[in-house]
Amino acid sequence: MDEASSKQNSIDQFQELCSQLVKRYTEEAREKRNAKTREVLAMVGKGLLFAGMIFAPKLSYAYKFHDENNPSWRELEKYSKYYNLTSLKRTLKRLEKQRMVVVKETPDEQVVELTEKGKTRVIKYAIGDFDIEKPDKWDGKWRIVIYDVSEKSKDIRDILRNTLKRLGFLKLQGSVYILPFPCEKEIRFLRAFYGLDSDVTMLVTSKIENDEAYRQYFAI
Repeated sequence: MDEASSKQNSIDQFQELCSQLVKRYTEEAREKRNAKTREVLAMVGKGLLFAGMIFAPKLSYAYKFHDENNPSWRELEKYSKYYNLTSLKRTLKRLEKQRMVVVKETPDEQVVELTEKGKTRVIKYAIGDFDIEKPDKWDGKWRIVIYDVSEKSKDIRDILRNTLKRLGFLKLQGSVYILPFPCEKEIRFLRAFYGLDSDVTMLVTSKIENDEAYRQYFAI
């Protein structure tokens, strides 16, 4: 994969992550309420929020300029039933002051984008929210994660190890961890975000010698 393709792939993965976060957060909401920082950042990362929400004196004024054919507008209107939009606007302005979002000029409009600081915060929220579900029926496959991260990247190595433990992985030995449940997407994301493409390997196998103890540990 060339550099341009790799960069676009990372962008696509990040936007997909934001989409999943927005969906999760709104599913948790039962009525209009104040938007939390994590929710606004995810919406910006998904491309749902626009500069008019910061600068327009009233949201109703900003809505005059919306494009009904724009999918982002339609989606924003869908989510508006969950959030108090005045609060959302206030949170967005605060995030701009904190340099987590930035307003950029394009030939057609002003857009709101995440800064690197904002992206890092989204990732931290995402990792904190990671949860691997246990399926009703085990598919008979083991997921084995092996990592070899250098001493100079000790902090990242520690984060990776602690994240694997929190996700329910069992340490086999050294830097080898095992889990019987699907987790390919989560491992791909962690590997891409921390730049560990060549340092983390994931194996999927249907057989491990003497696996009775592991099956008992995971109650499968």
